[in-house]
Amino acid sequence: MKNPLRFLASRKFWQRSVFTVACLASITAAFYLIEDYRGEAAWARYRDDAKARGVKLDFQDFIPPPVPDEENFAAIPIFAQLGSRDSAVQKAAVEACKLPSTANAFGNGRDGKPADLAAESALANRLAESWGDGRAGRQMDLAAWQECFALTGMIAARTDDPAADVLRAMERYEPALGQLRTALSRPRSRLKSGWEKGLDADFWHLGGHMQLSKLLGLHQSALLSKESEAEAIADWRIQYRIAGIYKSEPTLLAGMLRAILVNLALDSTWKGLAAERWSDDSLTEMEVQLGDVDLLADFTFAMASERAFFNLVLDQCKISPEGFWTKLFGPGSSKNWPWEKLLPRGWIGQNQRHFNECCDLELA
Repeated sequence: MKNPLRFLASRKFWQRSVFTVACLASITAAFYLIEDYRGEAAWARYRDDAKARGVKLDFQDFIPPPVPDEENFAAIPIFAQLGSRDSAVQKAAVEACKLPSTANAFGNGRDGKPADLAAESALANRLAESWGDGRAGRQMDLAAWQECFALTGMIAARTDDPAADVLRAMERYEPALGQLRTALSRPRSRLKSGWEKGLDADFWHLGGHMQLSKLLGLHQSALLSKESEAEAIADWRIQYRIAGIYKSEPTLLAGMLRAILVNLALDSTWKGLAAERWSDDSLTEMEVQLGDVDLLADFTFAMASERAFFNLVLDQCKISPEGFWTKLFGPGSSKNWPWEKLLPRGWIGQNQRHFNECCDLELA
């Protein structure tokens, strides 16, 4: 009987096998060399042309300069804590400026309190309607917040004065509000975002600024209801300054936060108007401040800086794919994307060119 594996002893078989493997290796190497060259050449041509047109492609060009702490509205402990990399510190800071929710007010059937979904839903709707409808004449539902504060134990009992009860409950936020009032005289704002670190920037750990703005909006409404306009306009100034923090911060996320925070400050203006509580002097001041807001220019800056940040991300990806995925999704994430290591780096360059061309159309 003939041995079916005798071809393995054939010199011709091994010669052909080695030749085939060598050809495949050469074709693979040539494929990667050609694709890497094509991609990087396409990106280099686009980059040179864009820079000749005055387009900023480098993220460094969008990083705002530092501001001395004594001039920096954002250089107070509450902002540092909200952006802390220590999750315990950040969580405590968020809790220090977070309004209670219906989830805190009603039981869920697991914490010993009976669930009352109908009552929770009704109150949740009333609280949600407190935001964003000032232009339509809707005022802050202080009675709903009074009920929420009472149910969460922030006030011992309700009185027949919802505004007074809300102000009493909000005394627990005075440590954060006091810091903001003290810093209001500082002329400039700059978060310590650490943009120089790129994907590892401290900015991505930030949270709680919208909570601060909502806190101030509710506090204003209660003050206006008690005819304390001087204190209410001081709160509005702080709310407006918080929105101003993001004016010079790059990336689309910062631009979106800027628009949301400006809208919250504007909503506070409309709510006071609906209640006929703002004086002419206060309205004149608000008109001047809001007149400096140019959301279209903010959007243009946000998109241009987002483009530059994406270029930084792709440049890092081309250099170190493993480091890119680790920074983006955390330690060990590079193991979940093994296919990425097989992609020619030139394909990243091609995508970089196409992305920037799309940005040109968006910003035209």
